[in-house]
Formats: sequence, structure tokens, C-alpha cells
Amino acid sequence: MVFFRLLRRRGLVSGRLSGLRRALALAFLVFGCGHGTVADPFVTGSHGGAGGEGAQGDAGTGADGGGAAELGSACSDDSQCDDGIACTIDSCDARRGRCRNRPDDSMCDNHVYCDGAEVCQSPLGCQPGPVVSCSDNSVCSIDTCVEDTQSCKHEPRDADGDGDPPLSCQGTDCDDFNPLVSGDARERCDNGVDDDCDGEIDEDDCVRPMHDRCSNPLEITAAGAYAVSTVGAAQDYGISCEVPTEDRAFRDVVVAITVPDGGPKDVDIVARIPRAKVHFEPGELVLAATDHCGDESAENTCVASVVSSGDAIARLIWRDLAPGDYAVYVASDREADIELHVDFREPEPAPTNETCGTALPLVPGEPVRAILAGLTTDLETSCSSRTGELVYSFDLEEPKDVRVQAVSLDDYGAPVISLRDAACTEDSSELTCRAAAPASLYARALPAGSYRVALGGRGPTQAELVLTLAPPTKRPPTEGCSDPPVLEDGVSEDVSLEDATDAVQIGCLVGAADATYALDLSERADVMVVQTGSDGDTGAVLIAESPCATSADADTCRSSDQWPVRAVAHGVGPGSLRAVVETAESKPTSITAFTRPAANSVFVQGADECDDAFEIPVSGGRFEGNTSNQYADYATSCDYGGQDAAGAPEQLLKLVLPERRRVVLDASGSNYQTILVIRRGDACPGDEVLGTCSVSYTTSGADVPSFSFVDAELEPGTYFIQVDGYNGSSGRWALEVFSARVSGDQGK
Repeated sequence: MVFFRLLRRRGLVSGRLSGLRRALALAFLVFGCGHGTVADPFVTGSHGGAGGEGAQGDAGTGADGGGAAELGSACSDDSQCDDGIACTIDSCDARRGRCRNRPDDSMCDNHVYCDGAEVCQSPLGCQPGPVVSCSDNSVCSIDTCVEDTQSCKHEPRDADGDGDPPLSCQGTDCDDFNPLVSGDARERCDNGVDDDCDGEIDEDDCVRPMHDRCSNPLEITAAGAYAVSTVGAAQDYGISCEVPTEDRAFRDVVVAITVPDGGPKDVDIVARIPRAKVHFEPGELVLAATDHCGDESAENTCVASVVSSGDAIARLIWRDLAPGDYAVYVASDREADIELHVDFREPEPAPTNETCGTALPLVPGEPVRAILAGLTTDLETSCSSRTGELVYSFDLEEPKDVRVQAVSLDDYGAPVISLRDAACTEDSSELTCRAAAPASLYARALPAGSYRVALGGRGPTQAELVLTLAPPTKRPPTEGCSDPPVLEDGVSEDVSLEDATDAVQIGCLVGAADATYALDLSERADVMVVQTGSDGDTGAVLIAESPCATSADADTCRSSDQWPVRAVAHGVGPGSLRAVVETAESKPTSITAFTRPAANSVFVQGADECDDAFEIPVSGGRFEGNTSNQYADYATSCDYGGQDAAGAPEQLLKLVLPERRRVVLDASGSNYQTILVIRRGDACPGDEVLGTCSVSYTTSGADVPSFSFVDAELEPGTYFIQVDGYNGSSGRWALEVFSARVSGDQGK
């Protein structure tokens, strides 16, 4: 076998001589070793190790998904077969009259992805498996396992945090310990440093920053939009809300604002750095007002930015300024072009309703407006407001349906609403919350009593808030976990969340409207729930035990703004579970559930060509493999252009369907940029099934990829599932396979 692979690499033997190669390999096993049979070293089902090292396969891949089980003592019924190990399934083999004790790894699952998949080992019971390795074998990347998304994150090594990797790691930064120096920086004049890493110092195209000192500020005398730049600027002034660190160095410029004649004015200043190729962190842009430019002790107020929709935004409101000249520092921790928006308004007192004790009445149907800048954070909310909050109150003399809506009047951040009971300040007083643009919070049949509404924001926006009351309505069956409708296997349900409440609050997509369905399981099973939704919305899927009351009831939860969102729970049931679907903006969505008998993970060895493709059960299963040591044999239609004819190395799984079925493939948790393809045909390798070529990709601004996912209705026949790599990529892959009879065929 090795001999023929070497010949293939040298082009001396065709990769299609697989029949001869396999025959010779079998002959070697039978005769070369002097035994008619060879012991299978993979008889105890186990999870594959990271990168394929130390991985074991599962010898038993039947419909029950179980691993091998040794025959034990004589028995006549199951009750005689208890081996005292909690993670084995104990049964009496009636045909042989002997006990079978099958390890079930899913019973050991602690629902923590990054610590690896736990395994059941006799006689020890549950044991830890190998931790998930995210190493890409490159010293130029920082590799981390992300628990929330069950994926690996690979970030370029960048010691000074300026967004440019060092020269040794294919970046352009010639001094990775100085955040003021990089290939993305501009050359600053007369400082004796190669700021832009082009090998020259203080060359002719160097920059002298504008408005860098109090002596040459940007002068603003009227309301409007302005541009200012920190390119080439230095840190000249002490600003209290700057937070310098080893990988952060600020640059500042000066703005002179002239309040026109005609009486005092409120000055509203917004500084904004639009989304860039690097992700912003809070505080990377600051505004500071001073009564005397250059005097550190004269600082009047200082605000740091928040991140809203990828932009860094800082907003400063300077109240009741008499006509005259005033100075504002604008600072950023990178060279940036900054948008400034300045407005002069008639003076208004600062809001007085910043606490629960000073809440202002919220009258139904009467909107109120507020600017969410310069506020103190007094209340905690599960919806993660990034500004301080203002507090309003209303009373109910009888039960009512309550809707609280907030809309941003600019584009400086989504509003955040927190509905609270009369206790208000206690964390437990929050009944529900909502963060969206616009935000709409709905509570059904709220009892008589006194309530508070806290209004905050994901950014320093100006928001409009309105309260609407209506007679109480009846709870729909999908609201809450008590008695929801049953979700049939493989059947998609369209869900309207327009008048849905946040009925299930156990830590999935916090503050979102939700709908609940029942999953009735007749045996211990694996479950996948898939959600599709509307553009611009964020969805979440929760699989939980009834009554869905605490976080301990949650089996798994996944949330994303990339569709489809899917979650998998292993080894759950038998009994009735709950599938909860929710969206951040209450837009229409859909939900589909797939089930299969509980299955241990199987590590796929070989499977390099169709002749040795790994055959999987009709019901699906859990599979792992590694393409790093495989060969490139078959191309895919969705690969990167310009690849070699065979593309990247791949492995093949074989699926034989006796009937029309809906088949779902999910490569989440893989360690490289995978491609999934389904091929059909008795002749190897068959033709791609239209619409089944799927690539893992990472959208602009995202931290983690959207993994390859295929959902296809397939006619009876023989299929090959190709696990490939995009643009030559290879590595460790993980694959969940589920299938269900197509809707309408269940009774056939």
C-alpha cells in the first residue's frame, strides 16, 4: 500500500488503480503477516484525537450507533446484566443468553466542547478525552478554542496590537513592540524612526500632522460634519479616560469649538471611526473637554468610545456653554480618519431620572426622547447595555398586555430596554429585556402592579421610547415549556414571533422572543435542531429538558447571525425534550428537528477513494477524520479557482439510501476550511448532487467561521459524501450526519 502511494506521488502509477492496490494490500495482510485474520485495534468506541493523533474508531456502526461490547456472564433478562458502570448500556442477548455491556460515550458528555469529548471506558467509567487542539502548527498564529461557537479561532501574532503582524509572519511590521510603527502607518517627519517600515527614515512623503497641538487646532464655528485625522499625530496631552497598555499607544489632536453669540448652548459632539479591517475594542477612541487647552488639571469631562455595529463611537454633551472658545481633545489608539459631528442646541438640564428612585412616569401612547450619553450605569441587565440608563415607571390596575418599543433616531447604537418589577435595583427584578434596532419588548398578561422601564443603548444613541397597553390575551401553545406542540422528525415548521414573549429565560439568546416545541424520543438519541431566519436578524436554538426553568435544564444552545443556526445534543432522552427557537428582532423564522439513535463518535481511517469509502448507517452518525495524510483525488465545484485538477486531499463516506430521505451534514467543529459535497452514482465517484457543495467561510468582521452545511432531499440510491478542503486546506474534520424520511413519505 505504501509502495503504491509513493509511486502515485511520483506519477508512475495512476490513482485509479485502486482495485489492484487494494487486492495487493489485502494479500499483504493475509499472507505477509502469516495470519488469516487481523485483530481490529479499534474495537472500543472512542473519539478521535485532535489532528488524528491517538484516535480510535468505533467497530460497531450499526443502527444503534453503539460501540463493541464483550459478551459477559450468562443471563435470561436485562436485570441480571448490571455491571455497575453508569455509562454502559446493559442488556441480555437473548439469542446467546449472555450479557452485553455497551459503552455509551454520550452518557459522559459534560457539554463542554473545548475540554474534549469524554469517553466511557470499562471498568473505569467516564474518562476525559483528549482536549480539542486548535493548533495550526504555525508560530505566527494565536490559536484558541472558542466554547460559545464550538470552533477554533486563529489570529495573526501581533505583539503590539497595531493590527499588522511582524515581517517574520508575512506581515509588514518591522517593529512588533512599538504600536506606532507598522507597514500600515505613515512616516512621521523629523523623528528619526522608520515609522512605515519601508526601510527609509523621514523620507520626502512623510507627514506632519494637522491640528496636533493647541496652537493649530481644527476650528469649528458652526454645526455640521467635519473630518479630523490622527495620522502622524503623537500623544501630547494627558487625557484621563485613555487607558494606555503595552500594546496600545494613543495619538491626539485638538479641536477648537466656538459657541456663537446669542446666549448659552449645549454642544453635542460625536466622534466616530468607521468599521476597519481590525476589530475595535471599547475605549480606542476618546473625547475630552477642557477649560484650558494644554492644562491637564483643567479637563472638564472625558468619554471613551463603545463599539456599535463595528464602529467606535464616542459622544460628549457639553451643557450650557456661554458664547466663546472651547477646546476638545480627540484621541485614538491607532492612526485613523475620524468623523466629527457637532451640533449646537438650546440648553436643556441633564436628565434627572438616572435611578429607580428618580424614575419619571411613562404615559401610554406618549413617546419620550433621550440622548444616552454621559449617563452612569446603575442597573444590571442581561441584555448588555453599553451606556448608562434612564429609568421610567408605569402602574397597572389590572392585568394587561404590555409592549414597550424603542427606536434609535440616529445610527449610533441599538436601544436596550429592561422591564423590571417595583424592586427595580435587584438583579432578580428584571422580568425581561430586549436589545435590537428597533427594540420591541412584549409581555403578555402582566399582572396588576408597579413597574419600571430602564432605557439604555448599545451605543450613545438618541432614542425614542413609547409604552402601549392592551387587554390581556391568551397564551399560545408555543409560549413556554409546559405543553408545547410536537415537532415531527425532519418536518420544518414556520414560526412567527411577532407577538411572542421571552418566555424561556435560561441563558440562550437573552431577551429574545421565543417559541417552544416538544421532541418526543422513544429511545436514547442524538438530536439536531436547525433554524433558518431573516436577513439582518440573529437567531438561537436551545435544546432543553422540561420545565426549561434554570440553566441546568439546558442541554445545548447555539446562537448566530449566520444562517442556518444549528444545535446538537448527544445522548438525550428517552422522554419529551424541548426545542426552543428565538430571534433578536422577532422576525419570522423556521425550525426543523432531526433525531437518530445515540451514537459514539467514529474515527474514519483511510477512506481515500471510493473503493475504501467508509460506509455509514442510513440514520447517520458522528464521524471524525484527518485529511492531512490523504491524497487529492476528486475536485469540487465550489473550490477556489485555479486549483490543481484534484483540489485538496479528501476522505469519502458512503451512504446507501433504501428510500427517499432528507439528509443533513454539518462540519461544525472542524479545524480547517472544509468543503462538503454529496455525489451520486454506482460508478465511482459519481456526480455532484446539485446544490450540495458547501464551503466553510468567515464573513467580514466575524471572529469564527460558518461551517460547511448541507441539507438535501435525496432519492433512493448510493451516495458518496466527500469531505474536502477549500483552496488546498486540510486537517482534522468533524461531521454530524442526520437523515429523516421526507415529509409526506412517513406513512408509505
